[in-house]
Order: sequence, then structure tokens, then C-alpha cells
Amino acid sequence: MTTKCQYIFMGTPSFAVTVLDAFSKVFGPPLLAVTQPDKPAGRKAVITPSEVKRYARERGIGVITPERLSDDQVVEQIRNLRPEVIVTAAFGKILPLSILALPERGCLNVHASLLPRHRGASPVAAAILAGDRETGVTIMQMDQGLDTGPILKQTPLIIAAEDTTGSLTARLAELAGPVLAETVQGLRAGTVREQPQDNEGATMTRILTKRDGALDFSRSAAELERRVRAMMPWPRSYCRFGESVIHVERAVCADPVKSGPEPGTIVGLDGGIDIACREGVLRLLEIVPAGRKRMQASAMAHNLNPGDRFDSGFVSR
Repeated sequence: MTTKCQYIFMGTPSFAVTVLDAFSKVFGPPLLAVTQPDKPAGRKAVITPSEVKRYARERGIGVITPERLSDDQVVEQIRNLRPEVIVTAAFGKILPLSILALPERGCLNVHASLLPRHRGASPVAAAILAGDRETGVTIMQMDQGLDTGPILKQTPLIIAAEDTTGSLTARLAELAGPVLAETVQGLRAGTVREQPQDNEGATMTRILTKRDGALDFSRSAAELERRVRAMMPWPRSYCRFGESVIHVERAVCADPVKSGPEPGTIVGLDGGIDIACREGVLRLLEIVPAGRKRMQASAMAHNLNPGDRFDSGFVSR
């Protein structure tokens, strides 16, 4: 039977909740959960607690939401708990040295890529955009850099052809909890060794913005198909037809090589809306026209004609 672990958990979204839930089934609940402060959410900007905060409160786990981890009061509170390890998963903050130095076994981070590839804020979307065949979970010993610490354990996961950022994130979260538990067990047994990252092979990601959802038909259809999947569920891909913004929920590369009309031109309306790209044809399958609900793209086809044009353009709101 596994000995309970005296640990502190730091995380924010549903990915972190899935990791915490699996880890706590092996080691018991954390001494404390640390998460981001409540933030406005939705069109009405309702102040909303994080997924981790809700999870902790439902289970009677102590939770704090500090603005700054470096505050003396926060550092002292964590020091007094004397954690064996601090675990972070999609926390959203870099830990200061005053926190990193506290736990006996250090601070472990769950990262949703095979480091050093796709360091930073959006590793899942980045893997889909890049056309990677696989991604995975990395458990690393944290240092003061951004995802630069030594690797303790990695487990790969094949990216399915239909994976979106949402579906792939959920699968990685399910994988991550058991991998994290195995890593802590290995640290205790002395069977896990640190492996420095190859900084020469590192790639960086950044926080996504709404601008990233724009479909630029001067790119290839294969690239745009990946972008549609990578931008789901947020910020979602979009294009314009006249003055109307069309959000694209699902699309496929109908032809990877065909060329002909100017990019953005409709070249077919059978089974969807086929749009010419710099290279190949992108078929829109599910869309959300402005002010409408999600629908099959074929339902909009009767209002369109071959030769009509779609354009891309930044949506500021």
C-alpha cells in the first residue's frame, strides 16, 4: 500500500482537476490547494472561481488564491505545512525561488508536451498546429525558468486525426495523473533520475488570442484544417463572408494539392462548403454564422454559389 504524501497542489483549469483527482486517489488529498484568483467569465463577466477552487471546496480541501506567491504570508503558510513535494499542473504562474526551495523533494510540474518541444502556455494547440504525430506528458523538476527544469518522466500519446485542443487536452489530463503518481513513487524509491533538457531542441509557445483563429486562405488547406482543430474550443477559427463573421467548428482538407481559383473562392457545395486555398481545398463541415446556432455548413450552401468569396479578418471582440 502506498504511503500517503504530504503535498501541496497548484493548478487552475479542468486539466488540473483531472490530474489532482487521479493523484489524490493514490496519495490522498493535498495539504492545501493553491489556484488563481476568481476572475470574470462569460459575456456578463460574472466573477467565477477556478475549477480547482470549486473541486477543493466540494471536498473540504483548504484553498488559497494569492495574487503573488512571493508574499511573505504565502511563503510562511506553505513553509509551515512542511510539504514533501509541491505539484503544479496548468497553474499559470512561475514559482519564485522562495517557494521552489521549500519541499523536501522539490516542485514537480506536469507539462502537456514532450519537452523541450512546445514549452510555454499553449503546448497542446501548438502540437496540433505543427502537425506533430505525437505529443505526451512530461513531469519535470521545476527551476526558475519557463519549463526549463530537468525531466523526470515522459509518456507519449498519439495525436488522433480528429483531435481538437479540447479533446487532446482531456486525454493528456487522464494520462498525466497516473504518470505523476509513478514519478513520486519513483523519487521515493530512488529509481527516478533527472535528465537535463536539450535546450538546442526547445520550441516555445505563447498564449493564444482571438487573432490566432483567423483562417488565412493564402495558406494550405492542410494547415488550415489543423488550425480549426487547434483553435477548438477557444478562440475558435473564423472567416468572413461579406460583412458577416462565420465561426468554423469543424473542417477537413478535402484535397491537399488541388490549385486553381484565387484563395478564398468557393469551388464546391456538395457535402459542405469547399474553399480554394493556396494549396488544396478546405471543406467547411460545421459552422456558426453570426447570430445563429451551430449548423451543418451544407445548410448555408443554398445561399451561396461557386465563385463566391470568403475572406479572413481579425475579430476584435
